[in-house]
Amino acid sequence: MFICDCPGVELNRTTLANWMIQCGQLVQPLMNLLAETALAQPVVHMDETALQVLNEPGKSPESQSYMWLLLTTGHQPVVYYHYHSRRHADVPEQLLGDYHGAVMVDGYDGYQSICQKNQLTRLGCWAHARRKFIEAQKSQPKGKAGKADGCGSFLTTSNYPI
Repeated sequence: MFICDCPGVELNRTTLANWMIQCGQLVQPLMNLLAETALAQPVVHMDETALQVLNEPGKSPESQSYMWLLLTTGHQPVVYYHYHSRRHADVPEQLLGDYHGAVMVDGYDGYQSICQKNQLTRLGCWAHARRKFIEAQKSQPKGKAGKADGCGSFLTTSNYPI
């Protein structure tokens, strides 16, 4: 089957896939530099999100894979994405290596081993904290304000990056 059907141009799926692999190999030094720059910062934000990959070798189409993220907001902001087929503590250990600083993550236990091993300062995530206050607001009686309203309002209107 041909993906590109422009007049006079015939490109099949295999050719395009091979080009993508070659592009990935060419930009690998840039990816390495991004990771090094991120890990040179005093604070690294880290998170993972589930995604579905169709036709992944050794996995059923219904299974989940993960996109891991390193983000910095300092002098040289970096956003670094890393794909892995599973959600496990060895992934943050691989990504953070011998990093020593602070890491802002959610409550996922998979971060704990690298935080202990490297004596990282583990920072809480404002977005996750805010969600708990929103859940508490929903459980309050209708028309009645509570402590969750004040805290939730502060976290929503403050200038903290979330």
